[in-house]
Amino acid sequence: MSSHRRNLGAALVAMALTVGLPGCGGGGGGGNPVAPTITQPPAPTRTTLPTQTFSGLDEGEVQRFELTLSPSANSLELVADWTSPGNDIDIFVTSTSCTTSNYNDLLNQRGSCSNIGRGISVTKPERLTMGALAAGNYNVFVGSSGLSRSRESGTLAITVVR
Repeated sequence: MSSHRRNLGAALVAMALTVGLPGCGGGGGGGNPVAPTITQPPAPTRTTLPTQTFSGLDEGEVQRFELTLSPSANSLELVADWTSPGNDIDIFVTSTSCTTSNYNDLLNQRGSCSNIGRGISVTKPERLTMGALAAGNYNVFVGSSGLSRSRESGTLAITVVR
């Protein structure tokens, strides 16, 4: 075979590869690949409600605060702080059907006072973090378990995370 025919055959093979490879995903300048678009979820929005105050809580007493969530919340963070480190204040969240003024009704979930959430540690401040809550009305109670048997006062901070 002449060298001219060999060169022509090699050129035809090279041309066939150049035309055919991009079509099957291989070599040959098929353009820039398109990167997938990744959409990040929006950052949570934290809304701190106006601070509530309580005062004059005696042993076994509670003070009730009304809470309306609209729209629903991804989580709820409640923090109660008070004057005397020797006392113990707890937090309870219930439906609006619970209207007691008695700490033990909440602690023992008597009557219509089923707890949706409660923080009953002996640490100061008392903290309660709850998961998702549907839109609606709730009662939030702070109560004195009466460790030091003195009247207590303090604040309740509520943060809604959406």
